[in-house]
Amino acid sequence: MAAAVGSAPCHTFDFGPGSLRGYAMYGPGSEIAVQHMANSPYVDFIQPDTKISLANAPIDAALHVNENNSYSSNPTESWGLHRVSHGFLQAGEPLEYRRNSTGRNAWVYVLDSGIELSHPQFGGVPNGDAHSSETDEDWIPTGGDDFGHGTHVAGIIGGSSLGVAQETNLVAVKVFNSMGGAQYDVFVSNVMRALQWVIDDARKYDRLEKSVINMSFGGLVQLDVLRPRQRDVLQMASQKASAEGIFVVASAGNLHVPTVVMSPAGEPEVCAVGAIDRNDTRAWFSNYSPGVDLLAPGVEVLSAWRGNKTRLLDGTSMAAPFVAGLGAYFMELDGPGKSYPGYKMCERLKAIGSYQKGAEGLEAPANCTDVYNNYTRVASNGWGW
Repeated sequence: MAAAVGSAPCHTFDFGPGSLRGYAMYGPGSEIAVQHMANSPYVDFIQPDTKISLANAPIDAALHVNENNSYSSNPTESWGLHRVSHGFLQAGEPLEYRRNSTGRNAWVYVLDSGIELSHPQFGGVPNGDAHSSETDEDWIPTGGDDFGHGTHVAGIIGGSSLGVAQETNLVAVKVFNSMGGAQYDVFVSNVMRALQWVIDDARKYDRLEKSVINMSFGGLVQLDVLRPRQRDVLQMASQKASAEGIFVVASAGNLHVPTVVMSPAGEPEVCAVGAIDRNDTRAWFSNYSPGVDLLAPGVEVLSAWRGNKTRLLDGTSMAAPFVAGLGAYFMELDGPGKSYPGYKMCERLKAIGSYQKGAEGLEAPANCTDVYNNYTRVASNGWGW
């Protein structure tokens, strides 16, 4: 088959018996070559290996920079932490984070641009680890974060003062890298390799049901080029991780469209997170239901940034790690006697989530409901209700 299309596989995937197996091949891409592969009895379907981007791209499900691009000298003032532990903000109310768990016994795999683990926000994180899923590729360096996005996401999950689960174990799975500037692109096949590595790593250390995956990125669903299908390969790989017991979280996206058209967020076994602002209103850029499981703070969110700094960012990329952090939070709080594997953790968080402001009979903000006029609950650690 490689000879027929003029290229050999560059990535292979094997998610186990009865699951997703395949490879990525870069070749001429002619219709004849694609048809030749499709006619093989060993090929179930073919999907384009499209790019996923973090910044400066229309399909960015990650980044909308606050226009002031501001840094903060007071890293303890996070309205997002207040919101997930108090309910909606009252005028003049001092910001405070109430918690009774630190996520110490959980592991969060952050698929992103890396984590600057030398940042003061991660100085107290035990067993911090860094892994590059593509260390055999020249264009992916090992360790570090030459962008900042992954560091910001990780700070929301497990930063020592800005994080939801402030002592959780962070694993940096670096799949995005600077391409000589501000553009950060990878192919779906790169993310597939990262997901396979995460599943294998969590299985190796017997922590599948104590692990969380955060994916603050995404793109439009890519289906089979020859046969109609309902899910793409990134959704299938994400579903496999969830079926193994890992709590999989993804940003809903910033296109202001239904989340069901996004991957991986549109996968039913992925906990998809949209963004709200300080007024409990769905952010203007956030994707919406059908497909959103929870809402979380995603406007002017303060977190760590590369160079030992902090930064305010907007985006569903900032909302997703609040939910990932809450997954780790409850994994420690529940202890070894209870387990909410995979998507069951999302269902638990939905059950204890707080309503948006106005959702209990008061006049609600105009865009806080979904297209069916249903309220999506806001992620919460359960304090106060």
